[in-house]
Amino acid sequence: MTNDEWENFKKDVKPIKTSGIIKRSSKNNAIKINQTKKFKVSKNFNHIDLEDNPQRTFQIDKNIIKRIKKGKIDVSTILDLHGCTVNESKEKVVKFIEKNFFLRNRLVLIITGKGKSTSVSDGWKADGKLKKNVPIWLCSTYLSKFLLWFDTATPEKGGGGALFVYLKKTKE
Repeated sequence: MTNDEWENFKKDVKPIKTSGIIKRSSKNNAIKINQTKKFKVSKNFNHIDLEDNPQRTFQIDKNIIKRIKKGKIDVSTILDLHGCTVNESKEKVVKFIEKNFFLRNRLVLIITGKGKSTSVSDGWKADGKLKKNVPIWLCSTYLSKFLLWFDTATPEKGGGGALFVYLKKTKE
């Protein structure tokens, strides 16, 4: 191949896109992936309908739920929504779920807070707007494609004012 042929060949070749660098460690042949992948996060939240609430059934192994509740699976990241408005928190929840899905984090914690408590005559109920709305958003068709399961967190992780969210694996 001549030099001119080589230059013409290089013009037609496109580089391979890599989502991460794979390294094998000597222990147990485990694979570690360096996260260099850029992920696409929604920028316009007006087109995302988070209000549709289909009857959501979870298909997750009950042993995984037990391990989460016992604290044997570590929480990867935490999103604290204290002090946020409903619209701000909606945007933050969508970005948080998308980002952690593409970063391959499996278990995340969303702290909504319990909301304002009512009086004794009402039974000391807490009726927070975020506490009500975040589970509805997580059941939406858009966000449900990223997650397998969610439930109220254990008391040591926030109890009724927080949610465990277990995300799906990426298909790469």
